[in-house]
Amino acid sequence: MAYIPVPVTMEPEKMSPCLPDNSLIDKTRDLYKRRPKYVTVKLIAEETGLAEPWLYTFIADKSVDYGVKRVEKLFNYLNGTIKNNK
Repeated sequence: MAYIPVPVTMEPEKMSPCLPDNSLIDKTRDLYKRRPKYVTVKLIAEETGLAEPWLYTFIADKSVDYGVKRVEKLFNYLNGTIKNNK
């Protein structure tokens, strides 16, 4: 099989294969800030299966490796709670 180069749209030093897109992180944190007040970290953890310590570090922006699947799960959960609360 021949190697087909893929065009790079971002500078290599800014790319990270294990971190989700910063815009997803920013959008997810924004959703967390706008969530209904009854949606606590404990409730999010119970309903998503995400660990409370991970949620606290994500919210505080203290983690280095967020993991795409976890951020996507949190984003989808929070997005649904805001839409359902309107």
